[in-house]
Amino acid sequence: MVIKVVSEADDLETMTSELSQLLVGAMEIKGCTIFALNPETEELEILASFGLSLKYVNKGPVLLKKSIDPKVSGEPVVIRDVSASEDRLQYPQHAKHEG
Repeated sequence: MVIKVVSEADDLETMTSELSQLLVGAMEIKGCTIFALNPETEELEILASFGLSLKYVNKGPVLLKKSIDPKVSGEPVVIRDVSASEDRLQYPQHAKHEG
């Protein structure tokens, strides 16, 4: 299904939106945000989000050095329990409040 979404999407916005919805369902998680790294600002910019409140999504900029550093492993990052992974989050209290 993921390959179908990626290959049939007409644009990046559609693809990431559908992919975030698929991930929430497949992984049985509350929400998902897909980011892209802006190398100039070192911020993770939101491409798509699903299942999360607007308040949480708009909490502030996500800085690479203060949050999950995807460059370390080069792999997607999944945090299943934010209360057990506080040290990997830039906004741990916001994440806990969001659930």
